[in-house]
Amino acid sequence: MLQALKSQLRTLAEDQRDPFAANIRKRVGTVEAVHYTKPLRSLILVMPELIAQIRAWMEQPALPPRLKRLHGFLLSYLYHPTDFLPEDSAGLFGYLDDAYLVGRVYARTMQHLDHRTRRALPNLADLSGQLAQWLELAQQLLPAETQRIEHLLDEILEGRTEAFRQLMGEAY
Repeated sequence: MLQALKSQLRTLAEDQRDPFAANIRKRVGTVEAVHYTKPLRSLILVMPELIAQIRAWMEQPALPPRLKRLHGFLLSYLYHPTDFLPEDSAGLFGYLDDAYLVGRVYARTMQHLDHRTRRALPNLADLSGQLAQWLELAQQLLPAETQRIEHLLDEILEGRTEAFRQLMGEAY
């Protein structure tokens, strides 16, 4: 499944007709868009590797229950038929909310794990600085959506799992 997602994202990223850059320009203007396009495309393209790492962490018995809950929520969200930015009409740009959510779950997990459990997959070892920058750019580009995602993550971590249903109901 992750290979299929990776292939689909790469195909969209290489498609010259995909409206990714145009969607960014609509939100921040042509001049500013150059600062967003490449990093946010990278955030989306690394999403399958981040998901693989999160799945690997879920199998570790030392993972705290609240993080297991957060990881389970993430996988549920990714399979949910609706989200904040629909992929069907927005192409690669429609994956930006998903990539932000995956990146934030990854970053929050890294903050809460001890050094033994914290190890990342080898291809993600040098990602921490870039990921923080990419997430910040996504917050600037999608302030309302990322604020909702942050609220949702806080609620899930606190055990209030009904927040997903409630928040997604408000999104539409």
